[in-house]
Amino acid sequence: MACWVPAGDTIAVADYTPDRRTADRVPIALSGRLSWTDANGVARSADIRTENVSARGLLVDCLSSANLPMHRLVGVSLSTGDRAVKALPRSLRNRHAPAAIARIQPPRDPNRASCRYALRLLAELD
Repeated sequence: MACWVPAGDTIAVADYTPDRRTADRVPIALSGRLSWTDANGVARSADIRTENVSARGLLVDCLSSANLPMHRLVGVSLSTGDRAVKALPRSLRNRHAPAAIARIQPPRDPNRASCRYALRLLAELD
């Protein structure tokens, strides 16, 4: 993406970072579970805590040491009471929302073995 700079002025590439998000993120902490099938076909699950949500995805802190690879298909299930939160997109209000691992981040606490996952929702958008 090009950036217009007036003649005589300079801009460092690091100073210009376009926001590629198409939906606003809402910081919200909700509890839930991730579920997936591992490479051996065994059903697995892990407790999660959301950090933020948007119409297209969510950032979760996995509360176990589950080690999921990029692009793994997962199911997101929020706790029954948490699914009633009005800030949630329609797909997360359902019992099971399909998603894919879009980004893996280290835990906020370096002493924990868990990971944070950015999930891309695969369900119909609001």
